[in-house]
Amino acid sequence: MELVEVFNPYFNVFRIFGICLQTPGMSHCEKILSYIFSIIGLICVTVLSTIQYYNNNPATGKDILNYIQGICLHITHFVVIIETLFTQKQQLQFWYYLQKLEGYFKKDLEYAQRCYITCKRNVIKKFWLLTGFSILIETSLFTLLYIFDKTQEKSIEDLQSWCLLILGVIVGRFRHLSHIFVIDILKVHIEIFNNSLAKLSRKNFKNFHKESIIEELNFIKFRHTYIWEICRNINLSHFWSQICNIFINFLQLTCICYYIYYHIVFRQFKIIAHTFLLHLPILSHLYILMQSSENLQIEAQKSSTFLHSLLRKSSKDVSPLLKNYIMDLSLQMHHEKINIGFGRIFTLNIAFMCGMIGTIATYFVIAIQFF
Repeated sequence: MELVEVFNPYFNVFRIFGICLQTPGMSHCEKILSYIFSIIGLICVTVLSTIQYYNNNPATGKDILNYIQGICLHITHFVVIIETLFTQKQQLQFWYYLQKLEGYFKKDLEYAQRCYITCKRNVIKKFWLLTGFSILIETSLFTLLYIFDKTQEKSIEDLQSWCLLILGVIVGRFRHLSHIFVIDILKVHIEIFNNSLAKLSRKNFKNFHKESIIEELNFIKFRHTYIWEICRNINLSHFWSQICNIFINFLQLTCICYYIYYHIVFRQFKIIAHTFLLHLPILSHLYILMQSSENLQIEAQKSSTFLHSLLRKSSKDVSPLLKNYIMDLSLQMHHEKINIGFGRIFTLNIAFMCGMIGTIATYFVIAIQFF
């Protein structure tokens, strides 16, 4: 379980913000601290949402939108903490099945090591890129609100809202990052699985005993079942939190588009810079998440291609028994589809993001009509 040791410092960062991630080999101290930070997070959500309720008196449509966004951010923060506390079994099963898969690395050990090194680099690069970009944007936003426009009453109100909501925003972004971590880890194991299929498809079955081919096909069946179980546990442990998280991102992007139009109409050009900055971290996190999920899906589809080449080979070089084994594996892979779902309805990918942006554009046009 090399990846657990490598990523554990990053998992601890998530735990500090109440995202109670469970991994094998956690020390007693780490478990206690993760629970303590989750309890602190729940207290913070309660206190901040209460302050916002008494601090905001929404009267105009714009103020109501701000208030709704704030409430949704607090709800998302709450759901993230609760879900990570109550999906500990699924999180541990994710690592359990990974360990089972690593037991089949004997023939692909060198290739697996290369894939692990690539995975570590990519995941760590994404973490620092997205985290650094978010810090830069939020620092720039705070500076614009506090230093340059501190004499304007509206900017002071925006600064107060920023202080009340920043914790919920950070937790939502870290939840996206934790999702990206496990998606990329699963993608590595699909690559290793595909490498085994490719090797098998290049073999001349006439030169091998039937029993050895059947044994290898059985290993492949078990490996695919473990991969499917890993994917299922990822979807289960991110189900409600990512529905809420992506929904609030969708709401934020829609409202930001409306705010920009609103400021342009009333010639409030200084505030446009503040509003435009809010787009960037949301879009960057969503794009990386959707791209990671799409790359996983593309890699999973390659398995069918390799299996198809096996089926063509089996029609010429192998007995009907082996052909039945391969057909059975094909049916298993057809039913155990590997994809990252959104609410068991949609698949997270770039097409989903484009559809979401199209819907935002539609709502934006409707809002302008009413305005």
